[in-house]
Amino acid sequence: MPSCQLFLVQFDDFEAGDASLITRAVEDAAETVGNKLIYVAVAGRLTPPEERVRPEIIQGLERVLELCAEVHLVVQQQGFVGAIHRTIAAGMMLTIDRRGKKIGIHSSLEDALASSKEVQIAPDIVVKIARARRIIP
Repeated sequence: MPSCQLFLVQFDDFEAGDASLITRAVEDAAETVGNKLIYVAVAGRLTPPEERVRPEIIQGLERVLELCAEVHLVVQQQGFVGAIHRTIAAGMMLTIDRRGKKIGIHSSLEDALASSKEVQIAPDIVVKIARARRIIP
């Protein structure tokens, strides 16, 4: 596959409409680079999404999967709470058609970048930029 572009987004708690905004931004990026996007979503402080918001998140994720070569979710919270959030995310991922695409759930941006075979930029540069922009601590 030709070199991919990294689409990095940071979010905290999802509210109604958030997934649609992110999906539109991915659609705009895909118009420029095609399906050569690596989507990495970094969750800051996070609570499980409300039941009414989950279908929007799943629908948005399905669309992102159509547009991207890989999808990675980073849940930065550590310990038991972080493990619970990653488990909830994995459960939501099971309900969607992966279309043979790589989906990863990680505890750090570094882990997400290391697991991707398509990232062409040095991971330490991405991490440095993400820290400068306060996407990660």
